[in-house]
Amino acid sequence: ISIVDGCFNKCLFCTVSNNIKCLPISEIEKEFTILLENDLDYKLIYINDKSFGDKRLYNVQFDTVKHLIHTFDYEGKFIIQSNINSISENFLDLCIENNIWGIELGVEIFSDKVLLSVNKKQTEEDIQASIYLINEYNRLNNTDIKIIPNFIIGLPKATPEDYQKTLEFIKNNHFTFANVFLYEDGVNYKENDYIKRNSISRYYYEQYLKLLINKL
Repeated sequence: ISIVDGCFNKCLFCTVSNNIKCLPISEIEKEFTILLENDLDYKLIYINDKSFGDKRLYNVQFDTVKHLIHTFDYEGKFIIQSNINSISENFLDLCIENNIWGIELGVEIFSDKVLLSVNKKQTEEDIQASIYLINEYNRLNNTDIKIIPNFIIGLPKATPEDYQKTLEFIKNNHFTFANVFLYEDGVNYKENDYIKRNSISRYYYEQYLKLLINKL
């Protein structure tokens, strides 16, 4: 389901609009009803907002989740997608209060140089700090919020060294779940797309994917 369309960030690899639109509660309830009436009996529902928990959207997002839980007597949980810099103790408190099972984090790659080149407003230090905060929160509160990092293979300017560094980051943090995506050029980036890149570059990307799968 979606609560808010659009995203405040302007990452160069992304095509999501920067125009923020809060969806009508009637539309959200209709979508939620369709899921609950499905014979698959979902225990986890994915909230498709690209920056769930941004402080400018805090109230509408968490209030809507709370509304859905109480209105439909929903006993399942949710997966959300949040920005690295949105993670705080208060945010995690709200996640527990509102049945958030897991948080997707857009790590993309563990390289300050590459993150800067695609206008991803986070650093290696920010990434590690957010993950540490979630793990410590779980430890101190006897909770189990899942961390689901997202990675992108084939970002412009990424080198085999950047990928190796990312693999070490994954190894050191012992993730149970992860999402891996192949890079596609967003509307704002003036580069050839993945398939047109030279064979040596593609070789590195493919080797990285194999290593990543083995690590996970």
